[in-house]
Parts: sequence; C-alpha cells; structure tokens
Amino acid sequence: MSETITIPPITSEYLTDMNWALAHSQELHDRYENEWVAIVGGEVVAAGPDPARVKATAAERCNRDAEEIFLDYVEDGAAVYGLWHQ
Repeated sequence: MSETITIPPITSEYLTDMNWALAHSQELHDRYENEWVAIVGGEVVAAGPDPARVKATAAERCNRDAEEIFLDYVEDGAAVYGLWHQ
C-alpha cells in the first residue's frame, strides 16, 4: 500500500538560508560540530542534537511554521562515505 505525502513549496527565504549555510559552512563547523542548526534570516536561531526539538524551538522563536525553517546537520568531517561494488 502506498501513501501520498505533500511536500510544502520551497520559499525564497528557505533557499536564501540554505545558501547562507553553504557560504558559512566553516563558521558553522567551528561552532556547531555534530549538531543540527536552524537558520532563519541568515542566522542560527537554534541548535542541538535533536532535529525535531531544534526545528520546534526555531519555529517558536521566529513565529514561523516548522516546515519553513531551514535545518542542517553540521558533521564533524569524520564520516567516510563510499560505494560498494562487486
């Protein structure tokens, strides 16, 4: 049985915050390593280990719907990714 989900549209503010995170990735890494960060208006408004709590905190602080908040995980760089071939 399949289920249909609705994905909210991506706003220009969301894209701006996503681009800000990319441009400031080193700053985010230096301060928020191994944490989720919520970015609104080009600033981190909440951070922590639990993405649901970070998003809820950001939504409350910014008076926005949680779906409108850009959320990013700041890795420590120790993860190794690869492809398996046989």
